Amino acid sequence: MVVGAMVSMGICIWNANRIKTLSNQAPERLEQVYGYWDNVLRKDTQAGRGVFVKFVNLPSGTQGEAYAQSVYFRAVYALYPQPVLVTASENVVNKGGDFLKDNSYPSEQWLVEHGVGTVITVGYEPRMDRPVLTVVSVRQLGA
Repeated sequence: MVVGAMVSMGICIWNANRIKTLSNQAPERLEQVYGYWDNVLRKDTQAGRGVFVKFVNLPSGTQGEAYAQSVYFRAVYALYPQPVLVTASENVVNKGGDFLKDNSYPSEQWLVEHGVGTVITVGYEPRMDRPVLTVVSVRQLGA
C-alpha cells in the first residue's frame, strides 16, 4: 500500500515537471514570426524615432483584427520606448478593431512633430496554405 502510494506520487511529480518543462518553451514557429517582425521593425525604422503602421487588404472581422493587433503589439514591444502609432491620437486602442476603423493619421507633418520617422505599410496576402502578412512599403519621413 505504501509502495503504491509512493509510486503514484512519483509519477504525479514526474508528469508535473514534464508538463512544466514543455509548457515553458515558446513554440518554435511563434519565435520565428516574432523574430521576423522584430527585425523588420528595427531595421526599417529611423533610429530614435517612432513608426506609424498602416494596414491594407486585411480581411474583415476577427481574423483581420487579430493579425493587425499582433503586429501592432509586437511593434510596441520591439520599438519601446519609441512611439508606435496606428490611428489618430483621439482614438483609444485596446485591440485591433479599435484602430482598423480609422487606420489613418492627420498629416505627415503631424507624425514628424510626434516623433514618428517612418510609415510602414503592412499588407495581407491570402494563400492556399496560409495567409501571410508582408511589408508592402516603407516610407521615411523628413525631420
